[in-house]
Parts: sequence; C-alpha cells; structure tokens
Amino acid sequence: MTKTYWRQVAFGGLLALVFLFCCTEAATAQQTLGGIVGVVTDGSGAAVSSTKAALLSDATGLAREVTGKANGQFAFSDLPAGTYTLTFTHDGYETSKYENVVVQADRVITVNVQMKIGSVATSVEVTGNPTLNAVDTTNGNVMDSTQIESTPLGTGSF
Repeated sequence: MTKTYWRQVAFGGLLALVFLFCCTEAATAQQTLGGIVGVVTDGSGAAVSSTKAALLSDATGLAREVTGKANGQFAFSDLPAGTYTLTFTHDGYETSKYENVVVQADRVITVNVQMKIGSVATSVEVTGNPTLNAVDTTNGNVMDSTQIESTPLGTGSF
C-alpha cells in the first residue's frame, strides 16, 4: 500500500471525527426540555413525605406522576416547554392544584407547595405563575417572534 492510500485514510478519519464533533455540539445546543422541582410542606413548615404529585400538559395531554421523597422533595425532569397543571395529594391533607405553570426550554422552575390539613376530597386551587428558579443562577426568558421584531437594537440598525 502506498503513502497516498494512507494519507487518504488518515484524512477521511480526521474528516469523520470533525463531522461527528460538529453534529454532537449542534444536537446539545437545541435543548427544548425543562423541569419542575420543589418541596411539599405542611402549615408548620415540616416536610410532607410521600406526597403524590401529578403533572398534566395543557397543550399535549402529557401526564406524569411522582411520589415525593421523605424530605418532601419532588422533581419532574425532561419536560417539553409548555404550560402544565400540577396536582398534589396526600392522605389527611387537602388536594392542592397549581394551574398555568410555565416550563421554558433549558430552565428548571421551583414550585414549593404548602399542604393544608383536611380531607383529600377538599381541593385548594392556586392561581398564579410560579417562575422562581431556585435550582441555579441562570436568568432568562423565552420571547416570541413579535417581541423579538419589536425590540430596538442598541446599534440603531434595524
């Protein structure tokens, strides 16, 4: 085998590695998943263990359910960006429902839940949008195309 053959093989292998590296970087940059975490407590601030947390996507109907840990923590990960409804149930406590919880791409929001003593048949509905990110120090906002187009540039150029 000649030197030319080995040069072509080496060049082809190098080209394949560069292509693989570029494709891997592009795939990770297109993250469209987020998450919801939080802690379930009672009126005194004590953790409520083994709480059932149910999640329902308002747009797609995606449903998930998790059981909280002994320290009251719960987590929903790898959620597509969108609006969700969370429902928390535990024997001896009223059912708590959080509507319009917005999950943004590549963000984890915190929803801390305070359960009230009562029966599961009694329901407490919480309105509002908990957008606190207590997981990390990232700060961001997802903008739609009309917001982007109406934002003036600092350079004066349109």
